[in-house]
Order: sequence, then structure tokens, then C-alpha cells
Amino acid sequence: MKTVLKNLLKIILYKVGLYSVVRNVYNWLYLRNAIIEIEIAHQKVSYYSPTFKIIEDFKEINEKEILEKFIEKIKGGDVVWDIGANVGLYSILLAKIVGEKGNVVAFEPEPNTFLFLSKNVSLNKLHNITTINSALGKEEKFGELFESATPNIGAHSFVQRTDY
Repeated sequence: MKTVLKNLLKIILYKVGLYSVVRNVYNWLYLRNAIIEIEIAHQKVSYYSPTFKIIEDFKEINEKEILEKFIEKIKGGDVVWDIGANVGLYSILLAKIVGEKGNVVAFEPEPNTFLFLSKNVSLNKLHNITTINSALGKEEKFGELFESATPNIGAHSFVQRTDY
């Protein structure tokens, strides 16, 4: 019942255009100093988290196997692009693996998420990550980024969704 009410409230706030505002205030009040520390592929990293969803995902590390297999292909000195970098989970791990002779270019179009990406790069004292507050596509143009109506900040899209 609690989940149903929670989802109903999200839908109502989204429909009246207040979901982002309420979510941002809530996250600012409760999460502005939350730091998560994880270890993947023998690399320890720290992250500021903008939402409880990210905290839950990091605790579960449901992408851990994918990350570990991907990381096996990366070596020192490589240049890697992280397109849709979110808060930097991949970027920060990759920067540690490519080392000072390598570079990671992290693209994140959503301004608030980009701030967390930038904070996380600083938190981990990395100088081999270039962060760019932009999206990438097959042609140069401007588009509207629609914010996710869910706590998943990685679900923002240039296609407006109504299936929440």
C-alpha cells in the first residue's frame, strides 16, 4: 500500500509540474553530504549521492559484473569516453585504471547531475578526467532534456516519457 501511495504522489507531482522541485528540495535536505564508498575491481572510490536511489544501487552494485568485465578491457594510458556519465561511477573507476597517462572524457547533459559528477571527480582527487556538461548525438543541435519522474536520475531523456 505504501508503494502505491508513493507512486500516486509521484504521478500527481509530475502531472502538476512539481516533481522536480519537490525531489530536489528533498534530496538537498537529506542527501547533500551523503558519501558512499565502494570497491570495484580492487579500486576504492567515493561518491556524493544526490538520491537514495543511487545509494540503493551502489549498495547492491547491480552493475558490478558489467563494470568488472568492461574494466578488464581497459589499460593504463587509454583514453575513454563516458557518454551519459551521471554522477561518475564509470568515469571515476576508469580514471583510476587509465592512470595519469590516460584520460577519461565524461559527458553529462543534466546540470544538477553534472554538478555531482564534478564534485565526485574532486572528491577522488582525479586530474585525468575532463567533464563536459553536454549531450552527444549524431548531429549538432539543441534539444530539451526531460527529467525523469522517478528517483532514477539516470533515466532523463531527450524523448518525453509518459509511462511512469
